[in-house]
Amino acid sequence: MKDGSYCINVSQGELVDHQALKQYIKNGKLGGAALDVVSCMTSCENCRKISDKLETSSLLCLRDSDIVKELSLFPNVIITPQIAAETKDAINHILNETFYALQDQLIGGNANRVI
Repeated sequence: MKDGSYCINVSQGELVDHQALKQYIKNGKLGGAALDVVSCMTSCENCRKISDKLETSSLLCLRDSDIVKELSLFPNVIITPQIAAETKDAINHILNETFYALQDQLIGGNANRVI
Protein backbone atom coordinates (compact mmCIF):
# COMPACT_ATOMS: atom_id res chain seq x y z
CA MET A 1 0.00 0.00 0.00
CA LYS A 2 1.29 3.44 -0.86
CA ASP A 3 2.12 5.85 1.93
CA GLY A 4 -0.71 8.29 2.45
CA SER A 5 -3.45 5.85 1.38
CA TYR A 6 -6.81 5.96 3.12
CA CYS A 7 -8.67 3.19 4.91
CA ILE A 8 -12.41 3.13 4.20
CA ASN A 9 -14.59 0.56 5.97
CA VAL A 10 -18.36 0.36 5.47
CA SER A 11 -18.53 -3.41 5.99
CA GLN A 12 -17.79 -4.90 9.42
CA GLY A 13 -15.91 -3.19 12.22
CA GLU A 14 -13.99 -6.33 13.11
CA LEU A 15 -12.28 -6.34 9.71
CA VAL A 16 -10.02 -3.48 10.79
CA ASP A 17 -7.42 -3.71 13.54
CA HIS A 18 -8.13 -0.33 15.12
CA GLN A 19 -4.90 -0.31 17.13
CA ALA A 20 -2.85 -0.84 13.96
CA LEU A 21 -4.97 1.73 12.13
CA LYS A 22 -4.24 4.28 14.85
CA GLN A 23 -0.49 3.61 14.63
CA TYR A 24 -0.44 3.83 10.81
CA ILE A 25 -2.29 7.16 10.87
CA LYS A 26 -0.07 8.46 13.66
CA ASN A 27 3.16 7.62 11.82
CA GLY A 28 1.86 8.87 8.44
CA LYS A 29 1.74 5.50 6.68
CA LEU A 30 -2.00 6.14 6.19
CA GLY A 31 -3.36 9.54 5.25
CA GLY A 32 -6.55 8.96 7.20
CA ALA A 33 -9.61 6.80 7.59
CA ALA A 34 -13.36 6.83 7.03
CA LEU A 35 -15.17 4.27 9.16
CA ASP A 36 -18.92 3.71 9.01
CA VAL A 37 -18.58 0.76 11.35
CA VAL A 38 -16.27 -0.11 14.22
CA SER A 39 -15.97 -3.22 16.34
CA CYS A 40 -18.27 -3.64 19.34
CA MET A 41 -21.06 -1.39 18.11
CA THR A 42 -24.50 -1.76 19.65
CA SER A 43 -27.78 -1.09 17.92
CA CYS A 44 -29.02 2.27 19.09
CA GLU A 45 -31.73 4.13 17.20
CA ASN A 46 -31.32 7.51 18.89
CA CYS A 47 -27.53 7.61 19.06
CA ARG A 48 -26.12 10.90 17.77
CA LYS A 49 -22.43 10.19 18.41
CA ILE A 50 -20.30 7.13 17.75
CA SER A 51 -19.38 6.97 21.44
CA ASP A 52 -23.05 6.36 22.26
CA LYS A 53 -22.99 3.19 20.14
CA LEU A 54 -19.86 1.58 21.54
CA GLU A 55 -20.38 -1.56 23.60
CA THR A 56 -18.20 -1.63 26.69
CA SER A 57 -19.46 -4.71 28.52
CA SER A 58 -16.43 -6.87 27.76
CA LEU A 59 -12.74 -6.12 28.26
CA LEU A 60 -12.03 -6.52 24.55
CA CYS A 61 -14.80 -4.09 23.64
CA LEU A 62 -13.69 -1.68 26.35
CA ARG A 63 -10.16 -1.65 24.89
CA ASP A 64 -11.49 -1.22 21.35
CA SER A 65 -13.87 1.56 22.37
CA ASP A 66 -10.97 3.48 23.93
CA ILE A 67 -8.97 3.12 20.69
CA VAL A 68 -11.97 4.24 18.61
CA LYS A 69 -12.42 7.27 20.85
CA GLU A 70 -8.74 8.12 20.31
CA LEU A 71 -9.16 7.68 16.54
CA SER A 72 -12.14 10.03 16.57
CA LEU A 73 -9.85 12.83 17.80
CA PHE A 74 -7.64 12.67 14.69
CA PRO A 75 -8.52 15.44 12.20
CA ASN A 76 -8.10 13.02 9.28
CA VAL A 77 -10.49 10.35 10.61
CA ILE A 78 -14.24 10.31 10.06
CA ILE A 79 -16.35 7.85 12.06
CA THR A 80 -20.08 7.62 11.47
CA PRO A 81 -22.64 5.46 13.32
CA GLN A 82 -23.50 2.96 10.56
CA ILE A 83 -25.27 5.34 8.22
CA ALA A 84 -23.80 4.29 4.85
CA ALA A 85 -26.90 2.26 4.00
CA GLU A 86 -29.17 5.19 4.80
CA THR A 87 -28.20 7.42 1.89
CA LYS A 88 -30.73 8.19 -0.82
CA ASP A 89 -28.65 6.31 -3.43
CA ALA A 90 -28.27 3.23 -1.22
CA ILE A 91 -31.99 3.09 -0.44
CA ASN A 92 -32.89 3.52 -4.12
CA HIS A 93 -30.50 0.71 -5.04
CA ILE A 94 -32.01 -1.61 -2.41
CA LEU A 95 -35.55 -0.80 -3.56
CA ASN A 96 -34.71 -1.29 -7.24
CA GLU A 97 -33.03 -4.64 -6.60
CA THR A 98 -35.91 -5.80 -4.39
CA PHE A 99 -38.61 -4.87 -6.91
CA TYR A 100 -36.63 -6.40 -9.79
CA ALA A 101 -36.28 -9.65 -7.85
CA LEU A 102 -40.00 -9.66 -6.96
CA GLN A 103 -41.02 -8.96 -10.54
CA ASP A 104 -38.72 -11.69 -11.84
CA GLN A 105 -40.07 -14.15 -9.24
CA LEU A 106 -43.66 -13.43 -10.28
CA ILE A 107 -42.95 -14.26 -13.94
CA GLY A 108 -41.04 -17.42 -13.05
CA GLY A 109 -37.57 -16.10 -13.65
CA ASN A 110 -34.45 -17.07 -11.79
CA ALA A 111 -32.83 -13.74 -10.95
CA ASN A 112 -31.31 -13.20 -7.55
CA ARG A 113 -33.67 -14.96 -5.14
CA VAL A 114 -32.39 -13.12 -2.08
CA ILE A 115 -35.13 -10.74 -0.99
